[in-house]
Amino acid sequence: MFSVHFHFADLTVHVAPGARLSDIAADVGLAIRTDCGASGICGKCKAILHFPDGRTVEQPACQTFIDSDLEVTIPEASLVKRDVVVQLGSTPQNPTGTVGGYGAAFDIGTTTLAMELIDYRGVVAVVGRANPQRVFGDDIISRIQKVIEYPAALHAMNKAIRSTTNEMLQELAAAAGIDAAAIDELSVAGNTVMEYLFHGIDPSPLGFVPFTPPVTVFPERRADELGLCMNPHGAVRTLPILGGFVGGDLTAGVLAMNVTTENKPVLLIDIGTNGELVLWTGKELLAAATAAGPAFEGARIEHGTLAVPGAIERVAIDAWCNATVQTIGNRPAIGICGSGLIDAISELLYRRLMKSNGRFDTEVPSRHWTTANGKPAFLLDGSIYLTQRDVQQVQLASGAVRAGTRLLLEHAGLSFDEIETIYVAGGFGNSIDPKHARWLGLLPPEVPLEQIKFCGNTSLAGARRFLVERQPLNCPVRHLELASFPEFAAVFAESMVFPASSSDNGTRPQRSARKPGMDADG
Repeated sequence: MFSVHFHFADLTVHVAPGARLSDIAADVGLAIRTDCGASGICGKCKAILHFPDGRTVEQPACQTFIDSDLEVTIPEASLVKRDVVVQLGSTPQNPTGTVGGYGAAFDIGTTTLAMELIDYRGVVAVVGRANPQRVFGDDIISRIQKVIEYPAALHAMNKAIRSTTNEMLQELAAAAGIDAAAIDELSVAGNTVMEYLFHGIDPSPLGFVPFTPPVTVFPERRADELGLCMNPHGAVRTLPILGGFVGGDLTAGVLAMNVTTENKPVLLIDIGTNGELVLWTGKELLAAATAAGPAFEGARIEHGTLAVPGAIERVAIDAWCNATVQTIGNRPAIGICGSGLIDAISELLYRRLMKSNGRFDTEVPSRHWTTANGKPAFLLDGSIYLTQRDVQQVQLASGAVRAGTRLLLEHAGLSFDEIETIYVAGGFGNSIDPKHARWLGLLPPEVPLEQIKFCGNTSLAGARRFLVERQPLNCPVRHLELASFPEFAAVFAESMVFPASSSDNGTRPQRSARKPGMDADG
């Protein structure tokens, strides 16, 4: 056995030879970022290793296997942040009524969690957390792959989410001055994989073509069956899945925004780690998902971070190509979150520091040009910079959402100008500048700004409504597997090119009046 001492926690553990450092940390409750699912490609789990012979080495914790005693220092940027702020946005706080006693609505996002306590007055308290499953991978594909490779990971992820659920229930109860046992009901909404992991259902079938979910409707369960610290006889209800990767979070969004009551076509886009789309044609719902990836949650971005204090959330570049930034809480910059990424890339496009294909144009002079690993990078603030690979990750994310939107409309025989309203769900939508998002193609530049409505965390709002009404959707639903469309690859490739000045008459996007916000969904 070897001893491993974690300096930042002043904790020593004894482990067998060959144990992986990131696993050791997770086992003792020290959450180190492994955004790539411990595949060694993201570099976010940096660890500084001090060996008995005096050597000091920095390397990924997920690629460190113990073969001697070790002193370990983990930089703060490599730790999973827990201080996530939940932003509810413009969704009504009590849209359809109240519960008789106490109930809780729970949004399980891939990246962040949000829970509300509700009573006869409406919403009593709200809490947020980082999803503890992030140590198993930053996106749903990574977590599915983890279960396929290591079946025991299913139990570990189920245990992690239920433990955090209990923490949140207890925190809500404390805020309301009640005992957690007074909470009689819990409604749960999340994407397909998150709902599976909450219930301990194996998500492995979603890792293989044709990506068919083995379960789409969840039976009501008692709280004591799930080990939840609320009324042991309390009911736990989970919103049904629309199909494939379009989960209960989109079902919740449709409920929250009353989408199926509209007479004209309406599009609901949930921008998160997994881009999910629902189109109401006036007669039926068409649902689809796109692999947007976790770039807007800061994963796979060189200096990416969640929307936590110190994250760069706003970027402006002036006529002299000098960049200025705004951070959450006006703290010193620790990284850049999704809204900052969108700002930065839009500003680079406008100042011609980047071409529409996403390539930096270093021939345009700026004192912010630098190099990282021998390649061009753009310095934002201090030591925080944007790399060419970062831009590519944003292209993949925005291109996936845009391609999905185009294909969904084409399949329905509709054009963009026939869409009455586009609802943008997810707390992330509240923090982005809408014109910048249109410049990148993340939101359709063909649709006027006044027809795009940012509606906050509709997964949480829909879970709240489901808690009160207990009624799922009552309309025809068709799920489309976009990746199986013959034209998907070509449309995706086209969608990765930034529309930029093709919209808004070529004028620069003007800063919206909405206040900067923080990510709430994943």
